[in-house]
Amino acid sequence: MLTRPLLISLLLIPTLALADIEVGGIVLTEGPQDLVQVTANEWAWRGGAETYPCVSFTLRSGRFTYEIRHDRKSGNGTIGLSLPTQCNWYQAGMMHLLLDGKRFELLPANGETVQTVSGRQGMVRLSWENEQAKLQMTFVLRAGEDRLYVEMALQPKGELHEVAVDFQNYVSGYNHEPKHVLWTPVRTLDQPGRQNLDVTKESAVFFSDATLDPATHPGAAGPSAFVFDAAEATGAFVNVGGYGVSGRLTYKPQARRLRFCLWEYPARGNAEALAAFKGAHQQAAEEMVRPGLFDVPAGAGGAP
Repeated sequence: MLTRPLLISLLLIPTLALADIEVGGIVLTEGPQDLVQVTANEWAWRGGAETYPCVSFTLRSGRFTYEIRHDRKSGNGTIGLSLPTQCNWYQAGMMHLLLDGKRFELLPANGETVQTVSGRQGMVRLSWENEQAKLQMTFVLRAGEDRLYVEMALQPKGELHEVAVDFQNYVSGYNHEPKHVLWTPVRTLDQPGRQNLDVTKESAVFFSDATLDPATHPGAAGPSAFVFDAAEATGAFVNVGGYGVSGRLTYKPQARRLRFCLWEYPARGNAEALAAFKGAHQQAAEEMVRPGLFDVPAGAGGAP
C-alpha cells in the first residue's frame, strides 16, 4: 500500500464501442482478439525503510500482452517492461532521455499526468515537465500485433545542444557470462565490447544470448529486438558481452519526436524469433512514422 497520496490524475478511458462488420452478407462479430484492453495498477515495493511507489499499465490484446512499469521514485523515475519478461527491455529502466547530458527525471513532482485508451489500438500516455522541456511518452499496442510502439515527444523551453537516449537490455535473462549475438540488417555482432552502428543501415537490432536460447534452455526468457527511427539520429552504439547490453542513440538537437518499436519473443527459440523479426522490422519501421499512430483516438477524451 502506498504511504503517500496519488500525485497524478489517472484517466482510464473505457473500450471504444465497435460495430459488427458485414462481409459478403456474413456478419463478423468482433471479439476480444480484436481489442486491446488497457488497465492500470498502483503498487509499491520496499527497500529497507524506504517505500517506492510504482504504477503498472497492462496492454492486453488477447493475442499478446505487454506491461509497462513506471517507478515513481527509484532511479529518479524509470520506465521499463515487466511483461512478457522482466529482463530484456529492463523493467527498472529500459530507456533514459538525456538533454544536454542531463537525464530527464520521470517523477510525479514534474507535473506527471497519465492517460490510457482501450480499443482497436491500446494506448498509454505519460507526460512530464521540468525546466528544460515538456516530455510526452506514448506507448501503442495494436490488436493482433506482437510489437509495442513508443514515442518520446519533446517541447524544449530553450535551445538544446544534445539529445540522446540511453537503453538497457538484459538479453533473455540476467546472465553474468553471456554470449550475446546481435543481428542487424547488414551484419551479426558477437564480439565483446563497444560496437558502433551505422544508423543509415542498422536501425533494426535483434538481441539474443547463445547461452540462454529457449530452444535448448527451456528456462530462458527469450530474445528481444527493436527498431528506431533514424531520420534525425546522428549515431548509435551498443556494448556487447557485459552483464546485459547497454547502448546510446544520439540525435540532432532539433529532434522532437523520437520513435521506437519494441519486440519481446517470450520462450521462443533464437532462430525462430530472428526469422520472425527479419520478416517484420521493415514494415514496423514504416508504420511507426505513419501520421496519426500516436494520436489520441477521436472521442477518447482528448489529450491530458
